[in-house]
Amino acid sequence: MESRFDNVVYNTEKVDEHRETAISTITLTPTHDDNRALYSCEAVHKALSTPMISYIELSVLFPPGPPEIEGYQEGETVRMGDTLTLACVSRGGNPLAKLVWFRNDQQTDVTYTTTGRESTNTLTFQVESSDNNAIYRCEATNSVSPKPMIAMVKLTVQFAPSKVTILGPKEAQEGDSVTMVCMTDRSNPPADVSWVVDGRSVQAASSSVADPRGGWVTTSNVTLLFLDM
Repeated sequence: MESRFDNVVYNTEKVDEHRETAISTITLTPTHDDNRALYSCEAVHKALSTPMISYIELSVLFPPGPPEIEGYQEGETVRMGDTLTLACVSRGGNPLAKLVWFRNDQQTDVTYTTTGRESTNTLTFQVESSDNNAIYRCEATNSVSPKPMIAMVKLTVQFAPSKVTILGPKEAQEGDSVTMVCMTDRSNPPADVSWVVDGRSVQAASSSVADPRGGWVTTSNVTLLFLDM
């Protein structure tokens, strides 16, 4: 911290004919660098064998540093069933930051710890298919923050379809043309669908559409013609 002696004013006030009070005033505009700075005032007088000294420690309130998320980089891929640990860390600030986790704008975790000059909120969970494209956001605030500081990540989750369904008639007559539809539950990435009829592979086109809940639904159609034998 720089010395600011140009901001020190010294004067005396007369108490009576024999006594005066000495007053020294220091004026400064504190910054975060002044937090916990130790100021001392020293009085020297010919009647004293040693100077008289008084101390004060200055506490400066200031916002915390922006939060950072550790444990996942956006664009990475995790799989359904994995255990993922996300750590939100904010450094500095007086008082230290309060850290809160949100998942898709829903508050998830408000517990955090402080060590030294940083705050940490660690969120551990088992990844689900619904976490695909989910946004995990961490907000850092303290009593003098003008607004929350934010860090966020969007998860990319790989997951297999939970089921495959075939739609179509279960009975047919000779000469009928029958269309069967094979549809997967949502997955990420889209599932590959193939047809096998009586042990033989059958070529069929398939398409995938995005599901509003995340992932893809894959559909494949095959048309069979039952000829007279």
